[in-house]
Amino acid sequence: MKNLDRQGILEHFEDKAAAYIANAERRAAEPFCLAHIPTRHPERMADAAWWLIQNRGRPKTAIDFGCGTGRMVKFFEVLMGVDKYVGVEQVEATFRQAQSWYAAETFINLAIQDLNPDDLPFAAPADLGFTHGVLMHVPPENIADVCANIRRLSKIQMIVEMTRQTDPATGWAPHVFKHNYHSLFGAPVYKEWLTPNKRIFIFEG
Repeated sequence: MKNLDRQGILEHFEDKAAAYIANAERRAAEPFCLAHIPTRHPERMADAAWWLIQNRGRPKTAIDFGCGTGRMVKFFEVLMGVDKYVGVEQVEATFRQAQSWYAAETFINLAIQDLNPDDLPFAAPADLGFTHGVLMHVPPENIADVCANIRRLSKIQMIVEMTRQTDPATGWAPHVFKHNYHSLFGAPVYKEWLTPNKRIFIFEG
């Protein structure tokens, strides 16, 4: 299973890819609306996007670290007006599905910490590095390398962390880790939002 051990993600995540792809298909086929943001409280994601645009300008380039099936492509293109989006996904099945659904976009099949500037279709660093519900699944022994590479490859980082663990019956909850992102990104928090199930941070690396 390509890169799973490299990033520290356990094998059963790839086993869930088929169900994940099925749930994402509707978002790929329909026009964008806030309800398509794959999270509860999508209005907070919209708030974060607008705050970033108003205070730091519209990002022209963005890297979606751990993009899955490309679930956030329309969020970047329609809501944020990004000119060039790159999705980075290490799981083969979801990477291939993203390529199929969003053929005009660039997707890279690598673990986050293995991505290099030469892999990108634009000059690094990107205006924005984004990750949604990904870093919480990276074990403590891997998280510093992952965050360091996100910071290296992006000027501003928008980090979305889920704060409620999934039902243990799904097999996800035992593999959720809490990290100190303030320390890991080594930068002040420009803005932070809290909802009942997530925290959204914006850092400038």
